[in-house]
Amino acid sequence: MLLVNSCKKNNQATITISGTISDSAGTIAAANVQLSVNEIKNGTYSNSFETFYSGTTGSDGFFSHTFDTYNAIEYKIDVISENRFDQSLTIDPDDLDINQVNTYNFYLDPQAWFKVNLQNTSPVDSNDFLLFQITSPQPSCSGCCNNLVLPFPGEFIDTTLKCMAAGNDVLHLSWTVTKFGFPNQFEDSLYCATGDTAEYSISY
Repeated sequence: MLLVNSCKKNNQATITISGTISDSAGTIAAANVQLSVNEIKNGTYSNSFETFYSGTTGSDGFFSHTFDTYNAIEYKIDVISENRFDQSLTIDPDDLDINQVNTYNFYLDPQAWFKVNLQNTSPVDSNDFLLFQITSPQPSCSGCCNNLVLPFPGEFIDTTLKCMAAGNDVLHLSWTVTKFGFPNQFEDSLYCATGDTAEYSISY
């Protein structure tokens, strides 16, 4: 009986998921990697993921975890690292090789903050108008900067906008000021360091 049990244990189907986490500067140490499963329990379908593994990458940015197979609907990998945009990947169980290594590498974009101060200064008029836009491509996330053209009508403009932007990159700005019926267009750029807040002020 001991021999039979041992054989069953050795023949247990397993899955190994491994990979390397990196960014533009190279591999990322101490990135958090979480593996989750959405599985069928007691014959019923689940509608949520449960985390069954959480670990960190080594100094070489590498992670690896081997686990027994679940009665899974989906698996998910979440990768989180400070001052970088998180990533998630949902995997169909049919796409995983049993008793073999399944490699999933992740590239995380660096993260920064951008703050712009907008102020209409004297002389002012009720017909004053400002159009502001970030023209360089931006990441897509909740709280991220975007490329929308933002209107600011009227004389009483004194506000600050703050959003997340790509780190280790140059942010390009464009704005048009209309005062007393005369439009003037401006452009500028500034560098956004990873993990820092780049600040810009426009007085018009």
